[in-house]
Amino acid sequence: MSIEMAELNFLIVGDTKYFLPIKKCLFQINKIYKTASIYIYDWGFHEKEKDELISKNNKVKIFDWRNKIHDSLNNLHNNYDLSINDNNVNVAEFHNARLQKGFRKRVAKFFLKRFPKSSMVKKPIERAIRFEEMLVQKIVCLRDFSNFIGSKKFIFLDADAMLVKPFSEVLTSDYDVAFTMRRPERQSTLIPPKGKCLKDFISSGVVFFGSKTINRNIFLDVWLKEARLYEGRLREQAAASIIISDDDGKIPDYYSIVIKRIKKQQIKLFLLPADIYNYNVGLHDFSNEHMNKMSLLMLKEAKIVHFINDSYRHKNIRELVFKSID
Repeated sequence: MSIEMAELNFLIVGDTKYFLPIKKCLFQINKIYKTASIYIYDWGFHEKEKDELISKNNKVKIFDWRNKIHDSLNNLHNNYDLSINDNNVNVAEFHNARLQKGFRKRVAKFFLKRFPKSSMVKKPIERAIRFEEMLVQKIVCLRDFSNFIGSKKFIFLDADAMLVKPFSEVLTSDYDVAFTMRRPERQSTLIPPKGKCLKDFISSGVVFFGSKTINRNIFLDVWLKEARLYEGRLREQAAASIIISDDDGKIPDYYSIVIKRIKKQQIKLFLLPADIYNYNVGLHDFSNEHMNKMSLLMLKEAKIVHFINDSYRHKNIRELVFKSID
């Protein structure tokens, strides 16, 4: 058994909404890396769900984060500007578009489009910022876990991300933090832009961390600060794009190392292709015959898949993905 396999540590955060994909994720980890330790931050599981997750693997440890999530969501005003302004309206429109169809969505869309300065947009803005704070809480959990795990490497997985193949080549690389980067056609425009960073090119659903606790923590502190300062959408991954982007806004190449000097430390940031280490599976990827064929072809190369926007809940998508990999 290699050192990498013996010391593998996975971190997952989630709640009852993500119980099924997390359950499948644990199955996949056990299948590929049998001796790995798995740590889960509980944002709101039922007790029976936690018991089942632990029963599936005796190396699962669960941290209760429910009160901290509750406190952060009830005190949004401490970290965010909740006023009615152009940036917040834009974030609210983006978030509202992601909701399931319904009366609340239609009403919010009407006022955000027709009367963006009215008091009726306060609730949609607050809902959107609550969603953003949930994303940012991932960084808070990462910082907490970094102290807990000490000088061991670990891998963070979003609740709907899961392993499909070994990735030992990443474990032996030299870095402090390794992010996955979208291919150009999947990069979105950063709204609003920050300095010369115009694209949101990082996909933060899978993040690899090296063994240097000090360097990890320095980066996580900067990442959290930037995420709380940025006023756009999907701010935890937007903040990573802003930090990693060069001063001239240039997007790094795949497999490049970006060195950031922070607090007198040289922080090594490694950029990996998301199509291999964080392949995003969305409903649109299987929307027609051409997209279906292309997606199944690209899935052949994927080592970690990430079911975005609740795509895991669609049985036909799950079956297509795992059939293409087996």
